[in-house]
Amino acid sequence: NFVNVMVTTFIFGLGDDFCIFVTDGLLSRYKLGINKLKSYRSAIVLSTTTTVIGTGVLLFATHPALSSIATLAVIGMLCISFISLTLQPVIFNYTVQKRQEKRLQPLTALILINSIISFGYFALGCILMTLLVPVFYVFPAPAKAKKRAYNYIISKFAWSVIYIMVNVKKTRINTSGETFDRPAIIVANHQSFIDILATIMLHPRNVILTKEWVWKSPLFGWVVRYAGYPTAVNELDENEHHIKECLENGYSVIIFPEGTRSGDGRIKRFHKGAFYLAEKYQVDIIPVLLHGFDYTIRKGGFVLLSGHLTIEVLPRITPDNEGFGRGYRERAKGVGRHMREQYQAVAEKREDVNYYRDAVLANYIYKGPVMEWYVRIKLKLEKNFALFDTYVPREGLVIDLGCGYGYLSYMLYF
Repeated sequence: NFVNVMVTTFIFGLGDDFCIFVTDGLLSRYKLGINKLKSYRSAIVLSTTTTVIGTGVLLFATHPALSSIATLAVIGMLCISFISLTLQPVIFNYTVQKRQEKRLQPLTALILINSIISFGYFALGCILMTLLVPVFYVFPAPAKAKKRAYNYIISKFAWSVIYIMVNVKKTRINTSGETFDRPAIIVANHQSFIDILATIMLHPRNVILTKEWVWKSPLFGWVVRYAGYPTAVNELDENEHHIKECLENGYSVIIFPEGTRSGDGRIKRFHKGAFYLAEKYQVDIIPVLLHGFDYTIRKGGFVLLSGHLTIEVLPRITPDNEGFGRGYRERAKGVGRHMREQYQAVAEKREDVNYYRDAVLANYIYKGPVMEWYVRIKLKLEKNFALFDTYVPREGLVIDLGCGYGYLSYMLYF
């Protein structure tokens, strides 16, 4: 046992060295574009082979101590080789290299922890909400009262999911004092998965027009079905009666007129369905602007980045308001144009040097502690280059003749 402890310590030391070499090779490729991995891999394979052969012959010894030493050495060397040559590059490529190729921020331990907590909380809440469905079914109360109570719980749960994201700032703007007390068609731009939660939490009587996969989802399908969320299976008119029923019962229907999430944050062309419904049933339109959601959780991703979410409720648009056009076709274009203008105003206000600090810093993570901390301190001392943002024009050609690492150019780009 004493010798086995020594052999185990020796193998652990080798594994530690292997991982350090592979890390150095991966970081060199990421930081400088220099590929050292081939030589490192050859050295690790050679070291593993000689150790396995040199020590593995003791497996044929009849002495139990020698066989034990050989078994530990062979299994240990194969394990550390697998970790350093296979598992470690896979993790690095997924969290850093591949994300760089997609122009995404590399992952850190803090980002992963925040993401796990937030999405784990969301998944647990969906399970609990699903378990509440049969309880509400058998509870002796009027169906409408139960539905309102259930939607109230959903709204508060959505609020808790948004506000459990401690690394994300939230700002709600409601200058018109909207109370959502009268049913309306709520139109919002679509940037992220959490747009749904952000609009539901605005009021317990807000329901969303969902897609078919949401209704069939094993995680929250029962929840949206019992809550009475309408769904657009193929065309909007197939489920029009359900939307009409929601409006008549005092619920506002949330529709994302873009039809899908925007990949770059820009508001795309609005489809006409939401405005057709508003015109047909003579209800108001409430535009809701969502800003910062595309950066916090990008389309197709489940990683929660630090950011600043802004939810702005714009004034109601009544059916007799012809300022946005006559008829639902003109209104789709007019409201879309209005929301793009308001979104640009919000973007100019929110997207300052502090908003893009993490985006600048992300370009220097995993490129050496000296460089990373130099940029961190530089950003803090220069107050994220607020002075340059004041004097440099918003548009134009800027020539950077500095000898730094390019952080100012990044900030000016953003």
